[in-house]
Amino acid sequence: AAQALVDAVALVKALGSEDDVEHALRAYENGRLKKTAALVHQGRRTARIRATTNPIACAIRDSNIRMMPITQFTSFYMRINRRAGTR
Repeated sequence: AAQALVDAVALVKALGSEDDVEHALRAYENGRLKKTAALVHQGRRTARIRATTNPIACAIRDSNIRMMPITQFTSFYMRINRRAGTR
């Protein structure tokens, strides 16, 4: 849902800055493509890590998450949000 809001704001800005709708849509697409691709890549990576069924890999993953300081955890998700343009 947050991504849809970010996309909507970007689309409104693009349409407001161009007289030609086709140019506005191209500008929107060019502005969002890299950020959206980064978010999709991160989502796939996260899903792959979370979906593992190997008991050893699960134990390592879970231990790392539990031992990670909250500031580092927060920083990690802030970087993802910046890549996606949601910050």
